[in-house]
Amino acid sequence: MAKEFYNAEIVEPQSVYVNLMVAIEGGGPAHTDNPRFQGRDRTNTPMWLLRSMLSSGLFNDAEIVQATAIWWSNDVEGGELRYWPNGASAPAQVHSANMANTALLGDNHCMFHQVGAVGPHDVGSLRVTPGATLGPVGDSSGDWAVDDLGECVFRAPLNTYRLSVLWKADMYATAEERERQVANALSMDDVAERFNQDLAERGSSVRFDPANLDDPELRATIEQFHPEDVPVGALRSVFATS
Repeated sequence: MAKEFYNAEIVEPQSVYVNLMVAIEGGGPAHTDNPRFQGRDRTNTPMWLLRSMLSSGLFNDAEIVQATAIWWSNDVEGGELRYWPNGASAPAQVHSANMANTALLGDNHCMFHQVGAVGPHDVGSLRVTPGATLGPVGDSSGDWAVDDLGECVFRAPLNTYRLSVLWKADMYATAEERERQVANALSMDDVAERFNQDLAERGSSVRFDPANLDDPELRATIEQFHPEDVPVGALRSVFATS
């Protein structure tokens, strides 16, 4: 299916991971997944810079097109997926109800998407630390519990938790295209050169210094010139502070 969707000759699976969600009031953040470029990914490049590289359009020739397939294991209270296949300025489409054993394939690195509120809806949004664990309670109830800092934060039958599996793969139109990209992997100096040319053409005095990626003025300037889109009709994120 991924080959047909992308008209790609080469499909290189990269990751499979599981998402478990419960008790999220409002919605998750409307977002795109983090992009990757030949030679540049989150192991060697700050997240903000990767996202600016994508929104700037200056690195399209080096972007690794990534397919994402999402499969849902069960139906829960809420847990819809909102997605914007026609761009952030167009209305969202919604996949909801009867989601068990269904899947969607798309380019989640360019397409905004958002998880809707996940029940139960009478407990608010439960916050836990990165050390929280999920496991069977061990009694006759069949419940699974979220334990955090020595306390039970939430417990319910396992089928109450929204469970989805995400599969990601790199896509290449041809073997020759893959070889071309790999042979022209971006160094940080290459990134700096393209941004500096762009900054100069825009009349900015700020310059990209690979040795000073933490410079707040550099980040603010690049993000000002290349802001990320904001999808219309997005739900309020559970992480919103205002």
